[in-house]
Amino acid sequence: MGQRWLRGPLANNAGVADPTNDYVLTCRDFNLFVFYYLRRILGFTYVEEVQQSGSSWVWDTAHEHTAADGVLTATDYTFSSASALFAAGDVGKFLVMVDATNEENCGIYEIDTFTSSSIVTVKWYTTGGNFPTASTGITWYLIDGETAGDPRNDDYYVLEVPHATSPYTMKCRYLGFGGGSFNGSGTGIEVAPEASAWNVGTHTWNTGVRDRLFERKVTRGFVNSAHGRTFAYGHTDGSHWMVWDHHINATGVKEGAGVTILGALESSPAPDAEELVYAWGQGLSSNNSASWGRSIVDTVQEMSWGSVWSERGGLAEDVYWLSWYDSADIFRANVGVNARTSKRDALPIWTMRDPLNAGDNWAPWGEIPTAHMVVATVNILGEHVSFDSDNFLHIRDDLVIPWPGLPFA
Repeated sequence: MGQRWLRGPLANNAGVADPTNDYVLTCRDFNLFVFYYLRRILGFTYVEEVQQSGSSWVWDTAHEHTAADGVLTATDYTFSSASALFAAGDVGKFLVMVDATNEENCGIYEIDTFTSSSIVTVKWYTTGGNFPTASTGITWYLIDGETAGDPRNDDYYVLEVPHATSPYTMKCRYLGFGGGSFNGSGTGIEVAPEASAWNVGTHTWNTGVRDRLFERKVTRGFVNSAHGRTFAYGHTDGSHWMVWDHHINATGVKEGAGVTILGALESSPAPDAEELVYAWGQGLSSNNSASWGRSIVDTVQEMSWGSVWSERGGLAEDVYWLSWYDSADIFRANVGVNARTSKRDALPIWTMRDPLNAGDNWAPWGEIPTAHMVVATVNILGEHVSFDSDNFLHIRDDLVIPWPGLPFA
């Protein structure tokens, strides 16, 4: 199906405990998590990377080892590779796994123990007794922020996302402590809603490219708090991806961003392909960590800011999530299953233009595909809880995404 997840790797830089040097060290791991998820696990197309003066950081070649002969068993958490060159010092580093046959195995996993140069065990981020799907021929990469180099703020890479009808180009820049983000380090993501929008020769956006969508931030968390585990869900066809950080030192603090190809709500006039590229998440000036930048506008609250290009409007527009969260009156109202259907009701998430800036042109904009994200009556289950045979995950406040059949831990 092309779905891929990250189920909670925790940036640690080979055992350096938080908060010791947290501002610098764990941000390196986090940035590698985002890059390797987008580039290797989802398989988006690499265009180029550019380092600032004084930087020795690398993105696409950050891995120490890679091969395509990884083996997972179904009875424990052993990972083996005949061509591997594992060492005792690799404990605390991370294995990126791309399993073309068993999508639930894909992800980034911390090495837990060293057995031999060809065998290690990994943290599987699930409750005991739940094991990987047995598999061979797994493509793997050994990564660690310490060995990827010494980054500088604004080091960046460019990826193309070849969606079939609404392709887009992304520039993703390194945000370390003080790197342009007020409330945390991470990755700043700027999206141009068209293919081949980047000029490798000049390292700039092409002349005449449509306005880039406002830069979003995939944040690693507050600079003055313990960092959190990294989660992600997306599809290899580019129709949807999202990355979020779940803080380990505060209940309900989750910060993230992503890109979704919206489904059109209206057919006349037919939307341009560019209009359906929806980049959402925190802006770089956001200081609201309480649920991904939720804020109130005319009593309507949204998951976060988002932007959509409008040829008819001539500008990138601020767009909100409709039918999700309205003050204390959340859709779920702490209810359980529908007594008639014995199911947990779910609704699609619509987007609408910013009511403060839309003037007389206020209107629903598009729909986040329900295959990727819905709002449902599940808040009673608690935050970050998988349900329905672990095939869905409730993030918070009724927001539900697909999950790979593994209990969350």
